[in-house]
Amino acid sequence: MKTSVMCGSVALLMAASASVAQAQIFTPTFMPPRAGAETGIFLSDGPGSFSTEGIWRLAFGGYALGFRGGIADTGGATLLLAGEFRNPLHLAEVPLQVAFTAAVQGALGHASGAGVQGGLTIGQTFEPGDFSVTPYIHPRIAAVNDLGPSDNLNLEVLADVGFEFSFPQNVIFHIGFGLGDPTAGWGVGFSWRQ
Repeated sequence: MKTSVMCGSVALLMAASASVAQAQIFTPTFMPPRAGAETGIFLSDGPGSFSTEGIWRLAFGGYALGFRGGIADTGGATLLLAGEFRNPLHLAEVPLQVAFTAAVQGALGHASGAGVQGGLTIGQTFEPGDFSVTPYIHPRIAAVNDLGPSDNLNLEVLADVGFEFSFPQNVIFHIGFGLGDPTAGWGVGFSWRQ
């Protein structure tokens, strides 16, 4: 019963966020509500036709800091750089895992832009066997200077939904989907928990 209520709550949050989602800040976030140290590689379909990023996340007690860097194919080479913060919140009345998130991401080169965002990632970890899965939704508000010649700073509501699969030997598989915008619609990642 408790598990079905939690799954239903996550599904309801996903449906509510899908209607207001506009875009990703260039690539999916891959940020479930539980924070930890990990190193890995992420692949996604945005910006441009394809991007590859390396990730290095460090845990400091209850919170984590992360750094990302990579290349996007935007008709030419575009360098992607990002920093992120994630702090799990311990809310006694909420049956789901919740974390506050903040991030900044910049794109330099053939296409340039920048953005800063803050929000919540909400989900729950299930352990059906020798692995665990954490479905989550990550709604947030961002100030974005979109890729391209414009210098306009836009306030946008963003969201993505993801799944983190943790396996023995500290191997993690990530799947992420942007809600509402086809320019950064999907991503996958492999990482190793430290």
